[in-house]
Amino acid sequence: MSNRAAASAMRPDRVVFEGGLEARQDGAGWRLSNATKHAHCPSFDAVTAAAAPLRPVFIVKDLANAGEQRFTLRPSGGPALEKQVHSFINYTGDVALFSAAQSLGYLTGAMVYHCQRLAQLYVEIARIYTHIAGRTGTSETTAVFAWQVEPYYEFDSMMAAARRTYDSMRFVLWPRFGHARAPMPRSLSALLDARTTMPEQLRIALADSWQRVGTRVTAYRDCAHHYVPVDFHQAAFMRRHGCGCWYTTMRIPDNPEARSTTKFNFSGGLDALTFAWETADEVVRIAGTAVSAVEQAQPAAQSAPNSP
Repeated sequence: MSNRAAASAMRPDRVVFEGGLEARQDGAGWRLSNATKHAHCPSFDAVTAAAAPLRPVFIVKDLANAGEQRFTLRPSGGPALEKQVHSFINYTGDVALFSAAQSLGYLTGAMVYHCQRLAQLYVEIARIYTHIAGRTGTSETTAVFAWQVEPYYEFDSMMAAARRTYDSMRFVLWPRFGHARAPMPRSLSALLDARTTMPEQLRIALADSWQRVGTRVTAYRDCAHHYVPVDFHQAAFMRRHGCGCWYTTMRIPDNPEARSTTKFNFSGGLDALTFAWETADEVVRIAGTAVSAVEQAQPAAQSAPNSP
C-alpha cells in the first residue's frame, strides 16, 4: 500500500505534508491551507495531487472528546509507524525480551514524536511566512526566512534518539546470539563485528541498515553533540509551491562529518524533515526485523548478561 493510499484509508481530518503544507477537511471536500490555486479540492486524492511532489507525513483524526490522534505515515508505504512502536511497548512475546522490547518502544516512540513535532514546526513557519509575503506583496518564488532555529532543535533530538535505538538493539540481539562469557558490545556496530551465532541473513540486514542510515545518523549526532550545530545559518529556505502556498526546507549539510560550519556543503539540498522521516521509517523497520528474528531463533544456552 502506498503512502497516499495508507493515509486515505485512515480517513483523516487533517494532513501535514513535507515542507509544511497542510490540508484540512472542509465540508464535503478538502482545503489546502494558504493556497491561492487548488485551495478547495473535492477529495483526499485531489488534495494530495495538488500538494505533489510533497508527500503526506502524518495525519490527524479528531476523536471529539478523546482529542486528536496522530499517525505518522511511512514514506515506504504500509501501516503507520505507531503500529510498530506500540508492538514494542505492548510486547507479549518471549518474557526474556520484554524489557529490551519496551526500551525499543520508548526510543522509537521518541523518534516518531520528534519527527511529528518537526513537521508541525514546518507548518507554523510556512503559515507565518505566507502571511508576511502576503502583506509585502512579493513576487519572488524563493526567500530566506531568518531566525528559525526550533526545527533544528527537533532534528538534533531526532538524530540522538535514532542512534540510541540502533545501539539498544544489542539488548535484544546479544542475549540470544552472543556468548555468555563475553561482555556485551557497547554499540550495534561493535556487535556486528563481534563473534556471534547470528543468522547471516540478519547480520547482513543489520549491517546494511547501519551503513546506509546509521553511519549518517551518527555523523549528524556527533556533529551536533560534540562540535557545531548542523543548521543552515538558523534560517528556513522558502519556496512558492505551484498551488501558491509557501513551503519550507530546513537545510542540513551534505557532509556532517566535516564538523565545521566553514566546511559544510549544502549543495545537495538535503532537508531536515525528509531525512528525519525517512530515518524513522528505516530504524523502526530494522528494529522490528531484529525482534522478529530473535523470536524465531532457538534460545541460546545463556541468560541475558545485561539489560537496557
